Amino acid sequence: MEEKCIQLRGLNECVYCERLFHLMYVQGVFEESADTVEGKFHHDKREGTGKNSMIDHQSVFSVTLYAMDGMLAGKLDGVMKENNEYIPIEDKNSKPPKENMESVLWGVKVNTNVWLNDLPQIVGQMYLLRKNHYPCTKGRIYYRSANKMVEVEYRDEYDEMIESGVRYCSELMEKKIPKPLLDSEKCIRCSLNWACLPDEISYIEKKIEEPRRLYPGRMDNSILYVTTVGSKIGKEGEGISIWSPNGEKSIIPRKDIEHICVYGNVQVTTQAMMEITRNGGSIFYFSSGGWLQSVTCSPITKNIKLRISQFEKFKDEELKLELVKSIVKAKIENQRTLLRRNRRNEIEKELSILKNYSNKVNESFDVDSIRGYEGSAARVYWEVYGKQFKDVEEWKMIGRNRRPPLDEINALLSYGYSLLLRDFISAIFETGMDYLYGFYHSIVPGRPALALDLMEPYRALIVDSVVLRMINEGIAKKENFSKLDAGVYMRPEVKKKLIYMYEKRMDEMITHPDFGYRLSYRRMIYLEAKLLGKFLQDELSEYKPLTTR
Repeated sequence: MEEKCIQLRGLNECVYCERLFHLMYVQGVFEESADTVEGKFHHDKREGTGKNSMIDHQSVFSVTLYAMDGMLAGKLDGVMKENNEYIPIEDKNSKPPKENMESVLWGVKVNTNVWLNDLPQIVGQMYLLRKNHYPCTKGRIYYRSANKMVEVEYRDEYDEMIESGVRYCSELMEKKIPKPLLDSEKCIRCSLNWACLPDEISYIEKKIEEPRRLYPGRMDNSILYVTTVGSKIGKEGEGISIWSPNGEKSIIPRKDIEHICVYGNVQVTTQAMMEITRNGGSIFYFSSGGWLQSVTCSPITKNIKLRISQFEKFKDEELKLELVKSIVKAKIENQRTLLRRNRRNEIEKELSILKNYSNKVNESFDVDSIRGYEGSAARVYWEVYGKQFKDVEEWKMIGRNRRPPLDEINALLSYGYSLLLRDFISAIFETGMDYLYGFYHSIVPGRPALALDLMEPYRALIVDSVVLRMINEGIAKKENFSKLDAGVYMRPEVKKKLIYMYEKRMDEMITHPDFGYRLSYRRMIYLEAKLLGKFLQDELSEYKPLTTR
């Protein structure tokens, strides 16, 4: 077995939760939480000119050290020299335990006045100092919430504890990801509960009765759309600036922007590009007509094992069949739901036909048959959908057509689907999968097959619903479109209206049919991608797309 270099911080995570350790150091996943942001703030403050009452910052230095022939590495952010001795100082956001804690860590009995997961971190720093010939007999942890400094004395048996812990972590990195904790309080403030999904996995596998929603129901940041040709996007201080062609400037705080979507001839400076991508965001470049042209994002650095599983599992014809069944069945069910909710005439016969096709999909034994049922269901759906507009004489839908669209409804649908595709690409990329390699749509160079696969059940829920509402509520008007010999095209004003209505829909909260808690549609899409990832890594026995009632 190849020996791994274990980061000292990883010993803390391993004691706290082995699954957290695996996510961070095997899959390379890290997401900010309120605690990590605050910790980074205090770290940066300590590195700068800030002070707190417990530490003499003038005598503190940082150093990176190695031990165990390179198997253990650690950056010690704060080391103080005191009476010819070097004392590592660790800064924590919590309070110390009220009484000593007893346990066994990697075969060594411990009785400590700090939290068990903090012990190997501060002891590991002392170990690194000692192995690199820095005299050290103690370390200190400053617990900010209590404004209390706790001192830890080094003991001879700690050598064995650290070395055993490093070897244990190295072995853990070669294994499958550990099972999630069951109904643990540790998960509530964990920065990776959104990536881990402990309760959702345990609930689906019938290990708990009700999952908790451990993360916000809505995404923290928003999407910036720039549709005016000739605009320029730059970075200014802590904000992203947008210059219009006439010289007007707007500034949006960087913290409020997750991704940027630009349409047509819009310039993005290198500074703005770096600012967005270095924090995990992406910039999507669309043609003026809404076709995705390119994506700028940070390098792929995480979840290589997930992508290996994706490529291996999607070669399994039996597994692919089950996945195709699940998404096509969900697509037809959601189409039925949209028609039932918005019907303006008697459609019971058509709803029954769609239900029949859904059942046939579930009973199919090959993908080609499923494609046939999907196509037949689509013809019924679009025929009924086109009759749900208030003025069917003014707004005529010529079936489903595109490239170019032949009527106003299809123009809105195509543009809306490009917005939905962008969201699924982002969700898949964040999860760590390859959005070009799917299980249903044909693999064609440049085609985001997996994103197209996963978005099928959401077309009716999001875009079809938005277009129906825009026309029936008079938000989109006939004069917002231009008819040319080749087809029908949207004017800039209706594109902006569609983007607004799409974002409004994505922000709506709905109740998850299985988990029982409420999420926005956009958060639901990201959850969908993560659940597929858990399925591909054998953490879930089935993948079930969203269907609404």
